[in-house]
Amino acid sequence: PPLQRRLIAGEQCSPLQVVDCQVVAALNMNLVKLRKEIWNMAKSKLISANKKIEKAVTGGYKKIEDSVTGGYKKIEEGVVGSFNKISDKFVDNFLTREGETVEEAKERLAKQHTKN
Repeated sequence: PPLQRRLIAGEQCSPLQVVDCQVVAALNMNLVKLRKEIWNMAKSKLISANKKIEKAVTGGYKKIEDSVTGGYKKIEEGVVGSFNKISDKFVDNFLTREGETVEEAKERLAKQHTKN
């Protein structure tokens, strides 16, 4: 730095001092480049690590989501199926007419309901 100040001020320097100053400047530039490269490599490693974490988290979430959704669907199918069986039994026992099927009775009842 003192040599650089003298060069900026226009003072006379020996050729050896000028070469020294140029070498120091070149080393500083290389050091800056090296720091940038190290920073970029570290940043790249962080980005790839974050991507791996992201994949693991989203994969785990997806597995949980699928199992919860699958469990809910099974429960829903069981409840709806049971309701339909009970509904069909009720219609068969109390609302069908002679020779009428459960489906025919449901259609008849639906028509009566829309008329009223």
